[in-house]
Amino acid sequence: MILNKKLIVANWKNHPNLPSDAVKFWNTAKRGALSLKKTELVVCPPMPFLALLARTLPPKKIFLGAQSSSAEEGGSWTGSIPASMIFEIGARYLLIGHSEERRLGLTDKDIGKRLAAALRAGLYAILCVGESARDTEGFFLSILEGQISSALSAIPRKFLDNLIIAYEPVWAIGKAEREAMNPRDLHETVIFIRKTLAAFVGGNPLPNTPILYGGSVGAHNAAHFISEGTAIGLLVGRGSLETTSFRELLASVDAIK
Repeated sequence: MILNKKLIVANWKNHPNLPSDAVKFWNTAKRGALSLKKTELVVCPPMPFLALLARTLPPKKIFLGAQSSSAEEGGSWTGSIPASMIFEIGARYLLIGHSEERRLGLTDKDIGKRLAAALRAGLYAILCVGESARDTEGFFLSILEGQISSALSAIPRKFLDNLIIAYEPVWAIGKAEREAMNPRDLHETVIFIRKTLAAFVGGNPLPNTPILYGGSVGAHNAAHFISEGTAIGLLVGRGSLETTSFRELLASVDAIK
C-alpha cells in the first residue's frame, strides 16, 4: 500500500507566469497542508518552477509532482526531461497521459513508455484516463479498459505498487460544480476500473491502488466524490490556485471520516 490517507493533487498547468507568484502560491499551499490530518497534498507546478520549489520542501503532508516527462533516460534527446531527473530534483509524483496531452497527440503507446520509465525511476505515477463522451450503452467503458490495459501492458507486476489512477472524464472538465459528474456514476466507474486492474494482473485484485477523480471539482462537491463516489482523492486543475476556495476544498476532504 502506498497511501493510508486521502490524496489531493493540484495541477497548476501553465500558471502562474512569474517565479515570485509560484513561490507565493507554494507557501500558501504549505500553510494549508499543515492543518491536514487525514489528507496529503501534491502540487504539480510548471516544470521551470519545480527545482525552485523543491528547495523549500517540507518533510510531511505536502509533496511535489511533475506534470509530464519523457520516456527516454539519457542520450541525445534535446528538450526531453526523463523521470529519473524529476526524481533527483525532489519530486515524488508524476502525471502521465493527462487529457490535454492526449488531445495534442500523445498515444497510448507513448503513455505506456512514460509510465514504465516513471515507475522504474521510483516515482508515484499518476496515470490519467477518461473518455471524451459518455454514452448510455456503456461503450465508454471499453475506452477506459483500453487506456489502462495499453499503458500497463509492458510493466512488471512488482512496479504496480507505485501506480495511481486518475479518472478524468473529458466531458466533465471545465464545467460548473453543479454540472460535474454524479458521484453515484463515479462509484460505478471506480468499481469498473478496479475490475480492469484485477483482470490485468490475472484476477488478483489491486485493492490498494489509489483512484482519484478530476473534472469540475470544487469546494462544494469535493467531499461527495470521495464519500459517495469512493475515490480516494482528487485531481484539481487551475482551481487549486484559487487560494480561498482551495483551502475550503482541502478542509472539506480532510473532514471526511
